[in-house]
Amino acid sequence: MAKVDDAKREYLVRTFSRTKRKDYENYILNAIWHKLDRSDIQPVTQQFIKRSDGKYALVDLYFPQLGIGVECDEFHHTKNAEKDLDRTLTMEEMLSVYDETKDFKLYRIEAYKGIEHIEKKINDVVKAIKNKIQRKNPPAWNFDEDPYKVALKKGCIHIKDRLAFGKIVDICRCFGRNPKRMQQAYFYIGQGCQLWCPKLAVADADGKPRSVARGWVNTLSEDWENIFEKNDDPEKMLSLDKTSRMRPRITFAKSTDILGRKAYRFIGVYKLDPKASKRKRVYKRIAQSIDLTLWKG
Repeated sequence: MAKVDDAKREYLVRTFSRTKRKDYENYILNAIWHKLDRSDIQPVTQQFIKRSDGKYALVDLYFPQLGIGVECDEFHHTKNAEKDLDRTLTMEEMLSVYDETKDFKLYRIEAYKGIEHIEKKINDVVKAIKNKIQRKNPPAWNFDEDPYKVALKKGCIHIKDRLAFGKIVDICRCFGRNPKRMQQAYFYIGQGCQLWCPKLAVADADGKPRSVARGWVNTLSEDWENIFEKNDDPEKMLSLDKTSRMRPRITFAKSTDILGRKAYRFIGVYKLDPKASKRKRVYKRIAQSIDLTLWKG
């Protein structure tokens, strides 16, 4: 139990340290967290949100279990809604984005006003959060809960579950396989499907994607609907046999969490689009969830 508590402690320290250079914001966000006094509710600072209009924004504090965001208004953006992004998200940021839903509620606190006003707004926000917890009664935040047990209990994996598997062997267990070790990132998993755990390309200093594995450049579209696969070696581009080319790919992208731990995140089921694949292979997402009960027995 101590190990889990330590991981949650490290998460909280790191997530709130993101605001340490913003004195007013740091004061407000920490005050909200401590007055809330609920270690079963996850706080996320500097959270990227995909808005309903398709644009991306940055929210100072977000509670994913509740769909509640808090924005600290400073002088230079008092008229804005969430802080719109004018840059391309990094791969890690893309894999951590939350979609804005109809239940999303944003609270604003004017950090430039007097302490009495700020304290009142903090208390109002905390009260609203507690009321939402009481109404919604969300599942408790278990930072290090075994993703295999979560998936097994549900009988499926959905992109909204945001499950992070530490190793490919951990993913295999969900599909009834128990290999002692697994080095491959692409192989047949049964039920006519391939398991694919690609290393997605990261941008270099010029903003261009660079290879992360033996010349392969795999890039993910911002809406997660397409994966583009390219290699300058024409032989490698022709290396897939016809059978495996057309199988659906249950895809887990390699990522990194706030503690710097490597993990594999489920981003959907993809299938090659032969017509769109010219100079590079184009895989289109055909499903956002996978039914694990198909692999029983």
